[in-house]
Amino acid sequence: MSEHNQPEPHRTPASSWRGFHITNGTGAGAPFFKSNFFVFLLGQFLAFACWFAIFAVSLGRYTQQFDDIRKWQGKVDELLTRMDSQGTNASHYSLMQEEKEIAANTARLARLEELTRKLDVMDEKISRMENDLKELKKK
Repeated sequence: MSEHNQPEPHRTPASSWRGFHITNGTGAGAPFFKSNFFVFLLGQFLAFACWFAIFAVSLGRYTQQFDDIRKWQGKVDELLTRMDSQGTNASHYSLMQEEKEIAANTARLARLEELTRKLDVMDEKISRMENDLKELKKK
């Protein structure tokens, strides 16, 4: 038969999908793993894997930070309840210091009151003496 009498083979569009082989228009198929589509899918898978790894690490880090904050808040709550019920060391020491100062001031006030009583007595004596002098001068 001549070339003109042979039927023309069925042609498919270039790079059309045929299962695991891609035909390139000539009829010869390239394996799927050597195709550009496989390289594209592999790139997409690697990008997703990287994103997932970054997401998992970030999620773990933030979860740990939130757990640390919760533990710290629990400790702070315990400390605040103790401070509310018992007070702080600083308040105990300052209260003791204030009590000492109040006791010292009370003793000083008692001594000053004794001194002022003497002044009141002296003032009364002076006023009587002045009255006696005025009476003597009138006579």
